[in-house]
Amino acid sequence: MSLLEESISFLKDHFKLSDQDLRKPVSDILLAEISRTLSVEWRILPPYLSLKQSIADDIQREQRFISEKERRHEFFLRWKKFKRYEATCECLIHAFLKTENQEDAENVCKLFVESPDLGTS
Repeated sequence: MSLLEESISFLKDHFKLSDQDLRKPVSDILLAEISRTLSVEWRILPPYLSLKQSIADDIQREQRFISEKERRHEFFLRWKKFKRYEATCECLIHAFLKTENQEDAENVCKLFVESPDLGTS
């Protein structure tokens, strides 16, 4: 079992989440919460979420007059728009763990457990 798989297994056990929970499409509300609390630099996430880097660059250029939190939220909304049903909690957790960001991976799980309706569209 890889370190990534071990981390995901730990999070699922710790937060009592099933594979089915993690594979549900994320809601806009959950993405807003993640945008508010995100600790990783969002501009490094595109390759980990199967997006082109130009999406982050475009947001940075087009949205320069809005707050950093609003740019993060816009990034996640575009990810959801482009990836549709592939935009899941599981994908976010994988991306955060691949960028060595355990805190945000745990936060996705915590938000989902505290308000399961946040996790779905």
